[in-house]
Amino acid sequence: MFGKISLDNPESLNLEVNTYSNNRFKQCHKRAFRPEYTENFQSKTLVLGTLLLNNKKATGPQAVKLLKESNENLKKLDGLFLLIHFDAASKSLDILNNNYQLTKFYYTVVDNQLLFSHQLSLLLPHLKERKPHFPSLLNFLKNGFNQSELTQIEGVKKLLPSQHLTVSNGQVNIKNHWDKHYVTHRQPFVKIESKLDEYESIYQNTIRSYLEARKPEELVTLLSGGHDTSFLLIQASKVWSRPIHCFTTVFPGWSFSEQSYAESTCKKFGGIFHPQEFSSNNLDLIIDLIHSCEEPVLGSSLPLHTLAKSASLYTDTIMGGDGGDTLWGEYHPVGEYHRWARHWPLTLRRLTHKATLLLRNSSDWERFWELEHVAGLFARKNMYDNFLGELCTYRHFSPQFLNEILIPEFSQQSSAKSCMEIAFNKNNFDEALIEGKLLNGFFTYQSFQQTRSMNAFGMEFFLPVIQKDLMDFVNSLPMNWINGGTTFHRLINSKSTNRKFHKFALARYLKKEEIYNRSFDIPWHLIWKDRGATLELARKALKKRSWFQPDTIDMIFNNFLSQKNKDYELLELKSHGYRIMALLSVEVWARLFIDQAIFKSDSNISLDDFLA
Repeated sequence: MFGKISLDNPESLNLEVNTYSNNRFKQCHKRAFRPEYTENFQSKTLVLGTLLLNNKKATGPQAVKLLKESNENLKKLDGLFLLIHFDAASKSLDILNNNYQLTKFYYTVVDNQLLFSHQLSLLLPHLKERKPHFPSLLNFLKNGFNQSELTQIEGVKKLLPSQHLTVSNGQVNIKNHWDKHYVTHRQPFVKIESKLDEYESIYQNTIRSYLEARKPEELVTLLSGGHDTSFLLIQASKVWSRPIHCFTTVFPGWSFSEQSYAESTCKKFGGIFHPQEFSSNNLDLIIDLIHSCEEPVLGSSLPLHTLAKSASLYTDTIMGGDGGDTLWGEYHPVGEYHRWARHWPLTLRRLTHKATLLLRNSSDWERFWELEHVAGLFARKNMYDNFLGELCTYRHFSPQFLNEILIPEFSQQSSAKSCMEIAFNKNNFDEALIEGKLLNGFFTYQSFQQTRSMNAFGMEFFLPVIQKDLMDFVNSLPMNWINGGTTFHRLINSKSTNRKFHKFALARYLKKEEIYNRSFDIPWHLIWKDRGATLELARKALKKRSWFQPDTIDMIFNNFLSQKNKDYELLELKSHGYRIMALLSVEVWARLFIDQAIFKSDSNISLDDFLA
């Protein structure tokens, strides 16, 4: 889809549909992208994706009727849709994004014309100059994702979840209805069994409504064997009458293997198991991943991109459990630390941080690295300023580290901030950790990257746990049912007490030893082990790129090669694996979208040849 409209002459609207810049779209399941398009003498209406009203499939004209009646009605629309409506009578354009994605709409203004498309690459030929937007690149290097609506291309923006863009009287305006979509109303309850029944009923209805609207021939789920993907499979198996294809990423040679948990759960609920090995050979797919996402992306998306390629042979509809950790308060240890630190004077907070730094340096334990990182956030004079952004630097580059690795012209700029940033304060901290991570973190990070990856192979990606009805239910539970236990339990993220209510729900179907959860981490030290030549090419390319300090690049790569890592240990902070993948992602992106390197999605070019 590509459109343009003159702000001086709205009747000039030109809207093209079924525009594909990627040949793969034509080869895959095109139904995932087939738009609904209606046109008459009064209006033009386009719907991309799946539009729901009252949990039933809806049409563009139905949505437009609600839109014209009242802005309040927008909260009634749901699904993974983008609605574009032009009204000839009022000479106005409305573009409404769904509440969960920022993947369907890019826009820019050139010569007083609004240009827009579902793909950023379709806008690039119309720009007067193709320049990197360094504040957004800084945002990515700090966090591994871009919180802002500003893309890494100067002048091009994305439409954030729940945003409503209007063009009227020569002006482009942005509104949003996030406050109507996300509501917290925690209340005590008495009967746990009836509450669990309600949870399951809402979960099943959420899946059922979506599948009735989509009508896929086969159904695929991502399955790690953890809390969220297991519960998804359990509930989907009650709604879907045929075996569900379950795809799991496996890292050969690493002690943390999800395969046995996932395979056991898959077979228990009648699924078809598809283990997908990820090894050093799959590193070449990072070019295709970034070409598909059209921006630098976190390295952890690469195994899922590999998996998506295989899953697309079976379906145009894939589901995942992502978002569950966010909604169930994955950062509750940070919230518990804040519960005490908010009362301390700055001097005490700084002394505590120094103590955790000594503790980290005296031990090789990853948890001490995490503790020191969190304590450092509260050692600032204004500890609430850009809190989520600073918290999410743990895998990547702190502001101090960025000063060392980037040239001054780059590092001295401010990183891009979202126009819908959730503000933290002393009184809303625990709830802001959930809402902020969802809106400013999850939707701009995992949801964005994985959705674009799945879309690239012709699949629509559905995440039941973050749909409104389920969010409303979880947000009605008392905090002690989100995460229980003592201060000690919460500080160490004890698996015996976190996600308390959800574990009760899982216990209806799984034994205690089958209820398993940990974050999705990747052993980059093993994956790069036999790709030394590629690693050196990446080092040379980054040193040649004028954005980075060559000596610091050498330090990072040399340290990564010499770091002694244990195969049974999660490696998020102290290892440079994720940092090198972030740097490599920036270099690949720059070659594709700034240097304009030629790449076709159906080619088999190696990373070595691409970097040479």
